Amino acid sequence: MPNPKHDVEYFIGLAQQHGEDSEPDHEVGDLQTFFREAWALLSEAQRAVFRERAAVRETVSAAAGDVEEESADVVAVSGERTEMPDGGENDLIRVCVVLEGGVVQSVLANTTVLVDIIDYDVEDEPDAVLLEQDSGDMAECLLTEFTAEINPKWFPRIDSAQAVDQDADDQRPSP
Repeated sequence: MPNPKHDVEYFIGLAQQHGEDSEPDHEVGDLQTFFREAWALLSEAQRAVFRERAAVRETVSAAAGDVEEESADVVAVSGERTEMPDGGENDLIRVCVVLEGGVVQSVLANTTVLVDIIDYDVEDEPDAVLLEQDSGDMAECLLTEFTAEINPKWFPRIDSAQAVDQDADDQRPSP
């Protein structure tokens, strides 16, 4: 039997009880503390998935009115200043990842990079949008944008692995 102290309802109940035992704003403060701590444990990819959940979007809409969504247009990858579809500018590099039957585990970078995830597997998906293809045709997809997790420790490892692979290629006899 699962431990009830490992369920989210346990923490919500603690916050509610604290508000009942003292002042109601303590419940809100406790919930904010729990949420901030949980948020700190999420990767950027997990945060993006959270933001796209229907219940979260509905709550945000009810709490803040119709929040203007970020543009769904995909901008070409460039290390230069890129004009955004809304007319603004962005100094960050943007990378587009197209999913085809897979799941992105994580996106790592050695600098801040915006990542657009395009998933065309959208049967009966209410949040699907139309995206113009290179051919000019329109296709339904889900678009998610987030900032890649900055994790520079991976890049020396990758460089090392590539160097070993190159050394192995150099030692193979030519045909």
